[in-house]
Amino acid sequence: MQQKKTESANYRQINKKFYQVFKDNPDTRFYVLYGGAGSGKSIFVIQYLLMQMLQGPHQILVLRKWRAVVRESVIEIFKRVAPGWGIDWDAHFHKTNWTLTINKSRIVFGGLDNVEKYKGTSWDYIWIEEATDIIESDFSLLNLRLGRDTDSAKFILTFNPVDENHWLVQRFVRASEPLSVVDHSTYKDNAKFLSITFKDQLRDLINKDENFYRVYALGEPGILKGLIYHNWSIAPGSSKTWDCAGLDFGFNNPSAMVRVKDRDGVMLVDECLYQSHLTNTDLIEWLKANHDPDILIYADSAEPQRIEEIKKAGFRIISADKSVRDGIDRCKSVKLQVTDHSGNLIKELQSYKWREKGGITMDEPVKVNDHLMDAMRYAIYTHYKQDVDFDVPEGMWFF
Repeated sequence: MQQKKTESANYRQINKKFYQVFKDNPDTRFYVLYGGAGSGKSIFVIQYLLMQMLQGPHQILVLRKWRAVVRESVIEIFKRVAPGWGIDWDAHFHKTNWTLTINKSRIVFGGLDNVEKYKGTSWDYIWIEEATDIIESDFSLLNLRLGRDTDSAKFILTFNPVDENHWLVQRFVRASEPLSVVDHSTYKDNAKFLSITFKDQLRDLINKDENFYRVYALGEPGILKGLIYHNWSIAPGSSKTWDCAGLDFGFNNPSAMVRVKDRDGVMLVDECLYQSHLTNTDLIEWLKANHDPDILIYADSAEPQRIEEIKKAGFRIISADKSVRDGIDRCKSVKLQVTDHSGNLIKELQSYKWREKGGITMDEPVKVNDHLMDAMRYAIYTHYKQDVDFDVPEGMWFF
């Protein structure tokens, strides 16, 4: 209980750097907040929008590329921040319409896969989180159809600049878009709220991959090359049955789990767990509530005691074959379809790359933001690897 009170109090603290950007630029149409991991830009935007809502009336639209990922990403963070501002989330949030309503103000959560739904309404603020997911024509459509009141409608764009050539970088960061203000931030701007471990991990990226260090520690546009997977697409919906699952254990890092279904050689992959600070007891409780015990789990073989404990709890679970290069090659040899609510899985696929050191591409992936990539590899490589069957000619024997 004390931890929740402390967390709520922390969410009342406003980052002056970000607040000054909005205060000094009241007539701006496009607020562009880009930078590294842990800079606090998304938390600030949530605080700012809640402030506007309470001071309203205001109509606010919060978007990501895919509506299905909004619940586990943006809505969950809003839900954590809201109590710090005296908002009873359960009393004011409509679970069916995904709308937070207080007095005459409302915040509507949605995705660009259903943008027509939001036409015909004049919005005061439109926030696009993880804006690098969207293409420029998506943004142009939003600007024309949803921001009709050009004197007051404001767009807020937040993102990590993973690619120097991305249209957001070219249009806003490298060029001077009219009616826009651009702010760059790093973890140092939010250091008081970050753990020593997290800050050390960011600084250590310089020893793992120069491009990741540039993007996530320095918050500067990266050079996107050496991506591992190009053989994937996003599929709406899900499956009623699954062949197997892959599980990567974590604690400070998230525990990550995917389910896989072979559809005539096309692998449907579904993110079903991505959560930090789970003990094995917590994980077992999650499995009891969310996982069919008949579906075989291939888990990280580095944690045999955890595997044994989960097995005793009644689940089919064995150690995965963790061969990295062979596993990656197997995953690259098939078409991958990712369920459209698998937001963290999609994000990992978009940045999973071969390690670079001194300008040389190495034959190993970067060990950053790869927990679901490992879980996917455990399942696909271990479950589906097999020798190719062939017919033996009559009269021929092998030894």
